[in-house]
Amino acid sequence: MDHIHPLALKKLIDLQEKDNMSNIPDILVQIVHIDGIRKGEIDKFQQPVINVGRAHSSDVLYPGDVRVVSRKHAEIKREGNRFLLVNHGQNGCFVNRHKVDQTYLNQGDIITFSKAGPKISFLYTLEAKTKSITAPESGISSKHPDKSYAKKDKGLYTLQFGTDIRSFTQHAVTLGKHTSNDFVLNHQSVLETHCEIYFQEDNYFLRDTSQCRATMLNGRKLTRDRPLYEKDIITLGDNGPQLHYQGAGRLFEYVKPLPEHLSPTSSLAIFPETRQTPVYKATIGDLIKSFFRQYTDD
Repeated sequence: MDHIHPLALKKLIDLQEKDNMSNIPDILVQIVHIDGIRKGEIDKFQQPVINVGRAHSSDVLYPGDVRVVSRKHAEIKREGNRFLLVNHGQNGCFVNRHKVDQTYLNQGDIITFSKAGPKISFLYTLEAKTKSITAPESGISSKHPDKSYAKKDKGLYTLQFGTDIRSFTQHAVTLGKHTSNDFVLNHQSVLETHCEIYFQEDNYFLRDTSQCRATMLNGRKLTRDRPLYEKDIITLGDNGPQLHYQGAGRLFEYVKPLPEHLSPTSSLAIFPETRQTPVYKATIGDLIKSFFRQYTDD
């Protein structure tokens, strides 16, 4: 057996560990608040441990007056390519309505902190670190991309509305009221086939399929296909449901922020102002005058 010098062995091990680290995927975790005081907000994390609670050190932070959530209610720990939810709260954690002490999470799981507490959806995007291929290596000219191939490219989609969350890996996603659509929205303003989002040449595009221009992008009716940009607002029909585009094929229910004077943290919203009837306080002199007036008025 050949003898390997310790320094050479150490160098070989370091190279192997470096290669293994380069293959560890980057995972972006998204916590979508779908019910409760933070409804409509989205938290994004890449750290290995995510803490949930009312304590100021929490990553997913709830206001101090949400008493159903403990100060240190739960944590989500990454273990390789999986995520473990561990409950620490007095009122417990529920995953898809089932009470758990700890469990591994799946894409789109609904987590409720205490039985009647706030709800979140757990989402993640996994991107493997792979060696980039240059145009000469791939045999495709960067100046003349194969557009016919690009049209068949599959995009990654995540759509959420209410408690319904779905993920897709396909070229296009259709939205409408009919059950044949990929993402069904049962709303009076939504048509049977309303719109679709498709992936082409590394971009996501919105197309109206209602044939009556019932899809709006940032308040304007859609007359032709438009590329989507982060923070775009898609409205389906007059006063219909709205979706907030978060980039990379992710659309979530758009919840309009409450005016400051109606926010849940405002004292006016909890204790509306009451007008008190002014109380007249009589002095001793007034009482004496009143006493003699009853004899002089006759």
